[in-house]
Amino acid sequence: MNVPFRFLRPWIDTSDDKQTVLHSQTFENGCLYKLEKIDRIWWVEINPAWLPYLRENYDILTSFAYWGLTNFLQVRNPNVPNIPNKLIKREERSSLLEQRKFWNTAINNGLEVRCLYTDKLLAVREYELDHFIPWSFVSHDLLWNLMPADASINCSKSNKLPDLNLYLPKLAESHQSALRINLEIGRQNKLMEDYLSLGHTPQDIALMDREHLLDCFFQTFTPMTQIAHNMGFESWRY
Repeated sequence: MNVPFRFLRPWIDTSDDKQTVLHSQTFENGCLYKLEKIDRIWWVEINPAWLPYLRENYDILTSFAYWGLTNFLQVRNPNVPNIPNKLIKREERSSLLEQRKFWNTAINNGLEVRCLYTDKLLAVREYELDHFIPWSFVSHDLLWNLMPADASINCSKSNKLPDLNLYLPKLAESHQSALRINLEIGRQNKLMEDYLSLGHTPQDIALMDREHLLDCFFQTFTPMTQIAHNMGFESWRY
């Protein structure tokens, strides 16, 4: 409600909104635009003196506005992850090549990986990496949210939220097993630092007993799932 007036305050020496409108209509002190209310709708006319500046710096000004909006929304929605990527859609998704290498290493070294949802035994090149909590909510490709899945599952799961009690224990145990293998063979790359956002080092997670492992994963996934539910994401079971 106050934005149209406050953008003009650096030029117009009054705190009264009505006076701001009147002064703006003369482009007082070279103000950015003038305001006029017609049929209960605010109309804005850019000061011609500013047009060359706006054209030359449009990208910078747009980015600055998005930056301000991002900060405004993030402060008021601290539990919603990665708001910037929700405001501006990426032109293309990141490659999951490194994440596939992590799982391929585990499979090639004897780990039996089954689809969380169909229980189908998966082999290298015969699976797709599934974002357990949908990418459209988390907007990231962190390793602990990715799991090999039967390629046929994507259409039915789509952007829905898997039942945590049914599927999350399987995901946690599969990650722990794959992590142990990757650590044992000395494959410790930067990708494994993703697990630090669960509050533990990869080595800690690899050594956890089942009770602490599930507690670690549920503490991370439960609040995210609840927030996603509140935003309208639907629950799903295969």
